[in-house]
Amino acid sequence: MDREEQDEYTLLVVAEDHGQPGKQTICRIRVAVSDRNDNAPVFSKASYSVHVSEDVPVGHTVVQVQATDKDTGENARITYQLRNDTRALLHINDLTGVVTTAGVLDREVLTDYSVEIVASDGTTARSQTAKVILYIAIDDVNDNEPEFSRFRFESKMSSAIRSGQTIAKVTATDRDLGLNSQLQYGFAAPQDKFSINSESGVVTANEDIQPDGPAGSFYRVKLVATDQGKDVQKSSLGGYFSKLIYKVQLNLSIDRFMDLTDG
Repeated sequence: MDREEQDEYTLLVVAEDHGQPGKQTICRIRVAVSDRNDNAPVFSKASYSVHVSEDVPVGHTVVQVQATDKDTGENARITYQLRNDTRALLHINDLTGVVTTAGVLDREVLTDYSVEIVASDGTTARSQTAKVILYIAIDDVNDNEPEFSRFRFESKMSSAIRSGQTIAKVTATDRDLGLNSQLQYGFAAPQDKFSINSESGVVTANEDIQPDGPAGSFYRVKLVATDQGKDVQKSSLGGYFSKLIYKVQLNLSIDRFMDLTDG
């Protein structure tokens, strides 16, 4: 018998004598098939794949997994647990299958994460189990400032600068992705004598520049690298505003007596 196919049978038993005329009586017997833990849990999906933003708080719901069991009673009571959660980033409610974050996600440290989820039915003597993989893709948010390749850029030029002449090239990088990592360069304050290519970071002269005197001239210019990501909320740590900006200082000296040297 297979209880999952048919859990109840009704039998009619007839008792009849051999007299003339014959007499008989009928007895109805109901047979209920008891359950045996012969079925393993089955997850609703072959695998689970979700996207989670790296800035979600601890306790954020990631997904709810679900498994069913064709048995009944205690044999069908399912509990869940995580396996190989090596970074302790997740928690699962053992009764509901709700997976939540238990640690801080950082896409710059970990771009994706996978764990195994085990569903076990309620018996202890002959417990049946099922396994499924949960894949988590960690999505980027604009949480990193651009970083210049140097703390300070210095250029020492020859005794005269011609209009359009390249003075320096600044470079910066951003650990985020997409628009969050695409940078544009500019000056912290408007400049009359210099221009900067917003995409390449090349600084050029707007006009011919002559040294002020025998000792030459010295210009100090603050540069800004700005990413193009969407606005982010101000952090309580005080680090992040709508667009992340990082400044670097460019020192430019014009020496009357030295040839062009690019420092």
